[in-house]
Amino acid sequence: SAMRGRPTLDGPVGVLLDAVFPDRRSLPDADGIAKAPLDGMRRVVYRDDRQVSPLLVLRRVERGVGPLVRVRVDPVEPGDIAGWLRAMADLIEGGDGDGAA
Repeated sequence: SAMRGRPTLDGPVGVLLDAVFPDRRSLPDADGIAKAPLDGMRRVVYRDDRQVSPLLVLRRVERGVGPLVRVRVDPVEPGDIAGWLRAMADLIEGGDGDGAA
């Protein structure tokens, strides 16, 4: 259902994980944030998590919000990681946070 009947992505993918927690005491390590969503998307969104590069994990505190993790996955052209990172920076600064997967 997450992919609405679309096949898994075959090539490299960029993944943005925007993790929001209600206070600093509840902030896990970045690798702890990434493991469950990456494992859960394997064979659903992409074939294997070895396809994931780049991976961007944001950890934020927002009082009264969370814990939650917004996920965005995009196909990335080989050699255009910088372009993907610029697009993610624009998205983060714009505050869209839509998190399409």
